[in-house]
Amino acid sequence: RERLYLHEEQVFSIQGLDFPKSVFLGTVKEGTKYTAVALFVQTAGRVKHGFTLVEDNLPDVCRITQLVEGMPLALELAAGWVDLLSLTDIVSEIEKEGIAICYDVFQWCLGVD
Repeated sequence: RERLYLHEEQVFSIQGLDFPKSVFLGTVKEGTKYTAVALFVQTAGRVKHGFTLVEDNLPDVCRITQLVEGMPLALELAAGWVDLLSLTDIVSEIEKEGIAICYDVFQWCLGVD
């Protein structure tokens, strides 16, 4: 959205959830302290039964949160892919296509053109 510069206009800055700002080398327990990571894991667990955050997938989950800058809707859309793609593939798709690809896949899953 862009500012209109109207007299009555109010601007609210919206920021994403807390996410690791650089390459994350911590533990799973430390990773879940980031609200973006926790939201992604919670949503992915609803999409794919048994999905959990482990040492092996922690770097990809953290990278996804970085790529979408912690934005909740983008995290939910990206987590919606876990039953279709590996986390590494999700990272690759977001890096290649941007978060708009999440919306495209969401529409495809719903059968909407």
